[in-house]
Amino acid sequence: MKTLCVTAMGLALLAISGVPAPAFEVDTHMAINERAVRATINSFSLDEYLKTQLNFSSGVLQTLDDQRVIDWVRKGGKFEDNGLRFFHHFHDPLKPWDASGFKGLFSSSILWGQTQVGGQSLFGDWSWHDARDYYYRALTAGTSAERKQYFAKTFRAIGQVMHLAEDVAGSVHVAAG
Repeated sequence: MKTLCVTAMGLALLAISGVPAPAFEVDTHMAINERAVRATINSFSLDEYLKTQLNFSSGVLQTLDDQRVIDWVRKGGKFEDNGLRFFHHFHDPLKPWDASGFKGLFSSSILWGQTQVGGQSLFGDWSWHDARDYYYRALTAGTSAERKQYFAKTFRAIGQVMHLAEDVAGSVHVAAG
């Protein structure tokens, strides 16, 4: 409890000091994603959904393509910072949409996360639309191996989109352009 109070006080002082908060570290993104996967919100549990609706007997611990569901979502939080993807992690709400990304040269994180299927190709395709496409392919694939592969991509993409949502919680990624 004492640590929580000290941490809260430190965050409050940082907020009123005018010093920008640093961006989340990769491990923090992974931890936030894991916490969200394990959470029950308004009686919804991803674990229960996977067990009852998709017949994943182990829920979020189900192995898909050599990794568990929870690990794919965690790794999505990590992989979103790979390469040059981070240039698309900024949004300035005071600028027009076409100029609201980093230095006006890259797309806003909000637009980046909603890129149409295959639109992030240079950096890998992990937008919300790609996640939905992977999910559809997982449900309609002809073999068990293909289904597992597309489900793995689905959960990785979800983790990467979650990363973008987490970034707009930090001042470093908002109005940084």
